[in-house]
Amino acid sequence: MSRIQKSLLLGAGASVLIGSQALAYEFSIGLLDFDLTLQADAQGAYFDDGVSSENTGSNFDWTARLNVEHIFESGWTVGARVEYDQAFDVESDEDARDHDVELDELYGYVSGVWGRVEVGLQDGPADTLSLHAPTLGIGQIRGGFARYVSGPASLSPYDTRDEFKVIYLSPPINGLRFGVSYGPEMEVDENNPDPTLRTIQSDHIEAAVQYQLPLEQGVALAFSGAYVHATSDPITMREDISSWSVGSELRWQNVRIGGAYVSRGDSNSFEGRDETEINIGARWRANDLSIAASAARIERSTLDRTLVGVGGSYDINEYVTVSADVVHFSDDYTAQPTEEGYAVLGQIRLRF
Repeated sequence: MSRIQKSLLLGAGASVLIGSQALAYEFSIGLLDFDLTLQADAQGAYFDDGVSSENTGSNFDWTARLNVEHIFESGWTVGARVEYDQAFDVESDEDARDHDVELDELYGYVSGVWGRVEVGLQDGPADTLSLHAPTLGIGQIRGGFARYVSGPASLSPYDTRDEFKVIYLSPPINGLRFGVSYGPEMEVDENNPDPTLRTIQSDHIEAAVQYQLPLEQGVALAFSGAYVHATSDPITMREDISSWSVGSELRWQNVRIGGAYVSRGDSNSFEGRDETEINIGARWRANDLSIAASAARIERSTLDRTLVGVGGSYDINEYVTVSADVVHFSDDYTAQPTEEGYAVLGQIRLRF
């Protein structure tokens, strides 16, 4: 479909550009360029966990993102980004039924040939630079199935989510990229009357590196490593965050094959959890169709979890995408019967 462009006068020196290919409202006011994206997801699921009598579910999510920036003639870019959503986050939502509207990201940034600095509420480099099993659409082993059954794969280290931090990301240097971040405190449910249910981690640091090695015939092999550390408040009786991962990915045209080993240890948990994970997967994209498959083995002191997921998505047009996932899980507990089952999910995403 051809790009639809409309220019509207907003006042002296102000104009608007609405671009359907970008699936966003792009406009300029003076020296500032604005990019507004709106998206809504309607999701339905059928599941069987072998325990609950309930076997169907549905959810509706939405996200709004606004990016504002100015590019100087020198090549420097200065901007800010804000994101609000009402959506399930497999990492930060302890309760899968939690569906509050929340501020997901709010940060400013400046970038140039020397790299990029971000300051505010944003995911750190341990999340953005770590390689692992690729996913798409609903998310497969780290996706929406965890709203209904079992729990998701980690894929990467236990990180500091989108807590306030200062981030530096390097430019690519002969195939090498790295990033570091620091934040004063990470707090979740910090006012809970039961201190053991609080998360209070201070002086959190994330560091990650990624290297891409070009091979023959358009093939590239990439490697990554990441580490996260933070100090827990003793009142919570939880352990410090001390987590790391190593991952790799093979890239060829529209194909990605990747995996990772993740050590989360006792991070932000109680002594003895000792969690590790191995994940692997593949993804293929061609025009409007994408398909992915992934698997993970998570081991803890009290639980061995196996996840296998397949999924796909299809862009009907630039405004509508349909996706589907099938995920099988097996939760083998040391002190209770094994739970095994599956979830089948369908989703329609609207972008406007």
